[in-house]
Amino acid sequence: MTDEENTKGGSLMSRLRAASEERRREEEQASRRERSDQEFYQECLRPAMLRTYRFLEELLQHIEYLGEKVEASYEVPGIGTMDRILQSHYHLRADTLGDIRQIKLRFECEAPFDFTKDLHGAEQVRTAIESLERLGMMFSRSREKRTAGIVEEVRLGIRQRFTVVLLITADQEQREIVFRFRNFEGYGDRVRHVKPADLDDEALDELAKYILREPSSWAVAKVDEKMREQLRRNLEKDRNRKTGGGRGGFFR
Repeated sequence: MTDEENTKGGSLMSRLRAASEERRREEEQASRRERSDQEFYQECLRPAMLRTYRFLEELLQHIEYLGEKVEASYEVPGIGTMDRILQSHYHLRADTLGDIRQIKLRFECEAPFDFTKDLHGAEQVRTAIESLERLGMMFSRSREKRTAGIVEEVRLGIRQRFTVVLLITADQEQREIVFRFRNFEGYGDRVRHVKPADLDDEALDELAKYILREPSSWAVAKVDEKMREQLRRNLEKDRNRKTGGGRGGFFR
């Protein structure tokens, strides 16, 4: 009879002993993982987070002292590109510098004038207004033309103001630093995962360029639907070529 069968068919006390032993092993493993993660945080993540905070702090000091003007542009769904928007009102804070886990950089992007857009066609009007309402943007309407109660033409005056947030988090479990940009390259989030060992002077300099809207390796390449479909077709052709016209191999 196997040990497993003995355990299943044994006394209540023997089953409880086995269950308790298994629980102790699991708790010991979890404790070892936690200690290892904490050591990694202290030795790698915390220094990298502090270095990033100090770097951003100095960057903002230079921007403020020099009065740097940084222009941004936004692609708003259903509307188009809004440009000549200036970044300002930078605010940087960390949850704590002792056991730093999160850094937050916040700034405003705003133009002193409204973005004017003339829309023609009921579908275009509906799509644009739904997009603005979904994004919570302020806008006014004028020069409306209706047919049977449906707006066929309209001029929109859209307030150009966007709040950008960069949230930097020390992910102890994954042993990496997560950079989450919100409303930076248009609406929504852009996320970058960086190992603390890779967050060197060059990486931080590229981050600074990205924040100041200069060409940077941190930028996210935009691929439209036409290009995405072409890439998909090219990948499918390449896959068929490697597998002999679609005949399956080991790695399908």
